Amino acid sequence: MNLRAAEKKLESKFAELKAQWSKQGPYRTIVSIKGRKISLEYYATFTPLELHAFNFLRKHHLFETWFFEIKMIMKSDFEKLLNSVAGEVRIVSFDSKMSEDYDVQTTIIELDKDFEKLIINEQVNLT
Repeated sequence: MNLRAAEKKLESKFAELKAQWSKQGPYRTIVSIKGRKISLEYYATFTPLELHAFNFLRKHHLFETWFFEIKMIMKSDFEKLLNSVAGEVRIVSFDSKMSEDYDVQTTIIELDKDFEKLIINEQVNLT
């Protein structure tokens, strides 16, 4: 499988995970794989009530604590997903940031293995 086809398949799988958490999912997901790193961007819209809640959390200095918990859930779920398609793969670094307007979430995942090479060598099963 070529790299771009693998990225497209992973976009779908990551979007499915996000939809399970939020019950609506992103309207767009972009995945880019370069060596050991996977870059993931979620684009989403939120209701006025959800935006109010995010702003409330930020105003009271609780957003980062809440978002840290969300990131740990994401990391665990992503590692399970990646292990299901590529065998034993560990996440060695994981960071996610939310845009100021909350509409874009960017996540950088670094693995202990060269994921791009695993795809090129057909050691990743994305069926």
